[in-house]
Amino acid sequence: MDAVLKSKISSPNEWAVSIGKSGSTYFVSAPLEGSSGSGSIPPVPSGDFYAHGHSHPNNSSGVPSSGDLYNFLEQAKNITTLQTMYVYGSGWNGSTEVYAINVSDRAAISAFLTQYPKSSNWTGSFSNSFAGDVQIAYQAAYAMYNSGQYNNNGATYPYYIDAVALSYIMSQLNMGVTLSRKVDNASFNIISAMKQTSGGNTILNINTCN
Repeated sequence: MDAVLKSKISSPNEWAVSIGKSGSTYFVSAPLEGSSGSGSIPPVPSGDFYAHGHSHPNNSSGVPSSGDLYNFLEQAKNITTLQTMYVYGSGWNGSTEVYAINVSDRAAISAFLTQYPKSSNWTGSFSNSFAGDVQIAYQAAYAMYNSGQYNNNGATYPYYIDAVALSYIMSQLNMGVTLSRKVDNASFNIISAMKQTSGGNTILNINTCN
């Protein structure tokens, strides 16, 4: 999957693969081409549906979109074997970035979708177009980041603000998932963006961990 989807980030269309798992054996499907704004996940070739991945087109950012997130949450609620979604795209200075959304608490996913359903918290656009209470939380992270009210704890590789805001709403709204990022051939690191009070000011505290 990795080599195939890395090679597709300059394509004008999205490409997707699925991953099945049986015991300790993984089965990766052939890639399926979609359109410039969306795609379809091919069936797993064998085993349980464990993960899927897709590329974002035209060297655009690999940060999962609002549509990517909500679709994965609904899938993970209903498919109990599904654990991860990978999204491939370009990062700063032409590097390859891969983001992963991982299930951490399936019960929390179900509770989140009940409290913040897609019908009233997503505009229907696959850009980062949340709505309702989810959009309010998302924009709060944007506001803190854009005003310099954040601490990135010495991270040497820049974050896209969309990734920081996405991580923030995952923890703030208890979604039951985490966001991690891999730059080029490095390891995946979980992005943690949480609100905290420091010196009487509210800031966005950004950390990474394995």
